Amino acid sequence: MNEKILTVVVPSYNVEKYLNQCLDSFIVEDILADLEVLIVNDGSKDNTEKIGLQYQTEYPQTFKVITKENGGHGSAINTGISNASGKYFKVVDGDDWINTSELKDFMRFLKKSSVDIVASNYCWIDHGTQKPMQRQEHPFEGIEYKKDYLFDEISSRVFIKMHSMTIKTQILSEHNIKISEHRFYVDAEYIFFPIPYVRTVSFYESEMYMYRLGLPGQSMDVKKMQKNLQHHYDVLMRMISYYEELDKSGLSEAKLKYLQYSISRMLTSQFKIYISFPLGNGMRRKMMDLDKQVKAAYPQIYSAVTNKSIWILRKSGYLLFPAAVVSFRLLKAKIK
Repeated sequence: MNEKILTVVVPSYNVEKYLNQCLDSFIVEDILADLEVLIVNDGSKDNTEKIGLQYQTEYPQTFKVITKENGGHGSAINTGISNASGKYFKVVDGDDWINTSELKDFMRFLKKSSVDIVASNYCWIDHGTQKPMQRQEHPFEGIEYKKDYLFDEISSRVFIKMHSMTIKTQILSEHNIKISEHRFYVDAEYIFFPIPYVRTVSFYESEMYMYRLGLPGQSMDVKKMQKNLQHHYDVLMRMISYYEELDKSGLSEAKLKYLQYSISRMLTSQFKIYISFPLGNGMRRKMMDLDKQVKAAYPQIYSAVTNKSIWILRKSGYLLFPAAVVSFRLLKAKIK
């Protein structure tokens, strides 16, 4: 059996409407022997498992279905890490897909590569029109694609998201990277926890990940985020706890700053959820208390926040919180 170049874990929960498009995107005859696609059926109640088994039957050297009790997105990623045999590891959600036309060249690059992370560009696709809404390209000015960079040398100029990241499986397995289970928003953990062990990174120009936007009930939908406010907070706190441990370990200044910025992004998202609620829900107090706590205990994270609106709120002593709530609702109405 050939050693696999890439393991892709496909977290799948009730994605029967989209799974065919996802799995079809991996079918390129020349690379199937080098590719492992783990379809983690996370307790689906529809035909997700049945669809996955059809691909396993037709392409047994590539597709494998792993059925488990529902444990959430993090649990599916953990299962993928435990079962991965590829040199590199990537997460592709069951309702998203890969750019098939570029997959062969991408696999060829991974085969030759020795870097810890390969960061590729990606594209947001409107679910209704199936047309691109936005593209992530050119992570920083003067980038040289396919060049091996030391992570610490470019970490202040980039932020590597889940859709971009393909990482050495060895880093995840040897360092026992475990993602929170039964929680939303754990993508933030997945791209955060391995960073202390990343030494090198390379950037791949083509858009490899097609991220579907506009599905009802997506975790980034405002109502869903309000409902799962505690999930988001729990992930934020786990990231801070992880950072606190690393802060004492002699980690490089560049990596510490990258982690501080990563947490500050999550903190900003937490604040945005507070602001999304109608007035009178106690969210102003929650936001003030959290911000005060972070400022006192983790001043570097507090200072790493780049959102101008958050700084205006801070400088106003949160007196402008009602105006922020109104502005958020007006902006949301305008987008609709």
